[in-house]
Amino acid sequence: MAGVHFDPRVCAGSLLTVCLAGLVFPVGCATASRPDGAPAAQSALLGADAILEGTVEVLVEDSNGGSRILYFLLTERRVPLRFASRPNLTTGAHVRVRGRWQPEGEFEVTALEVIEP
Repeated sequence: MAGVHFDPRVCAGSLLTVCLAGLVFPVGCATASRPDGAPAAQSALLGADAILEGTVEVLVEDSNGGSRILYFLLTERRVPLRFASRPNLTTGAHVRVRGRWQPEGEFEVTALEVIEP
């Protein structure tokens, strides 16, 4: 390869610039979201009444320190549900819930309707 000159100082500088651009560019293009994964647009809805529909997922956590039951609504994403009192729901139930978004990303349920298949 006659006439081609390789200068490692120039290549190292160019490589560093390309790597830094690769780190900065994706951050600028990322979709805005909250730390809990909820879309930023949902932040504007905090405290506002909403209706969601989907499939329930019930998880039981049990340990020496105690146990708890967690409820989620599977929609286009997995929504943590908060109830004032424990509902009689099982995984797979199709429901419609009315309530409001909480700052922690949970959906506080004020009304529950089980939709029969």
